[in-house]
Amino acid sequence: MARPLVLNLKYFPLDVNFLSDTKIRRLKRECGTNGITVWFVLLTIIYGDKGYYVEYDDKLDLDISEVTDLSEKEVHTIIETTIKVNLFDEQIHKEHGILTSRGVQKRYIWSMQGFRRTKIFIEERLNLLKDTDVVETL
Repeated sequence: MARPLVLNLKYFPLDVNFLSDTKIRRLKRECGTNGITVWFVLLTIIYGDKGYYVEYDDKLDLDISEVTDLSEKEVHTIIETTIKVNLFDEQIHKEHGILTSRGVQKRYIWSMQGFRRTKIFIEERLNLLKDTDVVETL
């Protein structure tokens, strides 16, 4: 019997200079350090569950508010700002209610390769890395 396909990560890379990223600086300017906190929590949810995306609904606002001690409204505003500053892909969010980005998907692929995974799948409708042949689409 084949082993089940594992999509999530146990840990993920974070560039030491991420605070210099223009998108992160814009998020911090608009939302303060709470913006960075929510963004980081989103990354842990994304990489820890489906690996390269999360479905965005009211439950996500609640889950993050419980972890961060921010109100659901504050969390919602911050998540909308992460989309506005292009930390997450706006088109995929509008069409599918999903939070993902090229950066998230690149780090996911890089991490999966580091774990020597031979098959790396990304759903075609969510794939922002169409220029690479490393990814197989579902």
